[in-house]
Amino acid sequence: MLSVADALAAVLARVPKPVLETVALDAALGRVLASDLAAPRALPGFDNSAMDGYAARSAELPSTLALAGIVAAGEPRTAPVPPGHVVRIFTGAPLP
Repeated sequence: MLSVADALAAVLARVPKPVLETVALDAALGRVLASDLAAPRALPGFDNSAMDGYAARSAELPSTLALAGIVAAGEPRTAPVPPGHVVRIFTGAPLP
């Protein structure tokens, strides 16, 4: 019986070495990236919510606050959170 290390070595010995090539992005479907790729700028370009929740003024917590509105991903809210209120915020939405 082969050890795991010997079996892995036998399998990898039969796998052809990858050939590196540069292709256009629209021709990259089904290919594997051979090196790290870094975005030239942060995406999205704003602070966003990592999960569903509520945005509130920290100085007003803990207390009962009224709901002032909802901020969904793709629908930016330009108004600040009014005093005494919270805003429901969904994953990916910009932080008020």
